[in-house]
Amino acid sequence: MPPPAGLTKTQSYESPTGLGTDWRTRAACRALDLDERENFFPIGFNWGADVNRARAERAKKTCRGCRVTVECGLDAQASRDAWAIRAGLTPDERSMPYRAKARTA
Repeated sequence: MPPPAGLTKTQSYESPTGLGTDWRTRAACRALDLDERENFFPIGFNWGADVNRARAERAKKTCRGCRVTVECGLDAQASRDAWAIRAGLTPDERSMPYRAKARTA
């Protein structure tokens, strides 16, 4: 997966969750080739809604078999990842609980 915004591949990345980054080596998406990893970034590309949905579903399928979805989800929330499917959720899906709380508050 590409490094977070503002970092190059050679720079280190410390997760804002304090969990470290060793969980990433156990992520199911690490075993995918680069073309398959593109499925995790369907947001913002002009492939069309049907293609974006299909790509997102392929990424989510990988996440369903992953052992580190909790860590991945926490990292996605802490880093405010707005582009990638993480822990089997799109950025919009990850923010839903927060939107619901804001509407009721």
